[in-house]
Amino acid sequence: MLDVVIIGAGVSGAFIARKLARYELKIALFERETDVGNVTSNANSAIIHSGYDPVPHTLKALLNVRGNAMYDTIADELDVHFNRCGSLTVAVSDEQMSMLSDLVKRSEENGVPVKLLTAEEVIKMEPHINKEVKGALLAPTAGVIDPFNLVVHCVENAVDNGVELHLSEPVIDIKDNGDYFVIKTNKGEYQSKVVINAAGLYSDKIASMIEDIDWKLVPRKGEYFVLDHYDVGLVNHTIFPLPSAKAKVYLFQ
Repeated sequence: MLDVVIIGAGVSGAFIARKLARYELKIALFERETDVGNVTSNANSAIIHSGYDPVPHTLKALLNVRGNAMYDTIADELDVHFNRCGSLTVAVSDEQMSMLSDLVKRSEENGVPVKLLTAEEVIKMEPHINKEVKGALLAPTAGVIDPFNLVVHCVENAVDNGVELHLSEPVIDIKDNGDYFVIKTNKGEYQSKVVINAAGLYSDKIASMIEDIDWKLVPRKGEYFVLDHYDVGLVNHTIFPLPSAKAKVYLFQ
């Protein structure tokens, strides 16, 4: 009998496993892929957001700011490269400058330090930026991290402290027996007192194995254009243009 089964070895499952490994528990971490962090956690923007943007007083806003503050310690403990380079949200019109002023108010409510920059200040910080820039919102606590190694090192730490890692072993059924769960995979059956659903894109499918659900995930994809990232000084911050009617956001880092 296991104490905890965690389904999904992306960044969420990895950190849950690492945290629970501090206790005297029998824990198993199941991943359908051949390696950890092999889906969304590996193919994302790698940004550790400052937390100025979420709607104030929401759980997302609270956790974003708290999580951001933890990353210096996390990177040090897990020996993962983390660059707190800051972000610039850039305005190229007077209308967008008004939007930046609204973001300053939101930042204050979320407890995130920001600074509204003039066009001259932005160009000094980012010499290659569009010279039509009107100003920008600087969020100095934003950063970028190596997302794949973050998950790998996190799971390695969990395994070193007793967590069982099961790769290439998707969960195909779960039965609730009242006092425990029976988890069926492509390789066998397991019993556990607790099941934690960290399956990411498949979390709705995992949830529906246990109970009827009235929600589903609708994945979204973006596109990356990889430039010559070895050109030092080309971009010094993560740069966000403001959202438009055609797209939520483009970013450069």
